Amino acid sequence: MLANIEIPLTVDQISNRLGFSSGLIERIFARNGFEPPQKYYQKIRLNRARQLLEQTRMSQAEIALACGYENQSHFGRSNKKIFGRSPKAFRDLTRVV
Repeated sequence: MLANIEIPLTVDQISNRLGFSSGLIERIFARNGFEPPQKYYQKIRLNRARQLLEQTRMSQAEIALACGYENQSHFGRSNKKIFGRSPKAFRDLTRVV
């Protein structure tokens, strides 16, 4: 998952690479107290995006693409849904003056 942040894999693609069924992967995640694989993957991507917002001067559109989002709008909606604030609001909070 970490190696494929820019071009995210589906659960089926991950399961094919590992040689397991997608159902087994989902059960392994559930048994170990994790969220479903796609939601877990989304949080990995959003956490990477937050690092980029905080540590670089990349535009939000560049960060969205670097973290596997089709566009800045989808990235913004996902970020707000998971973290409760837009990427711009996060960047404004973490910006060092």
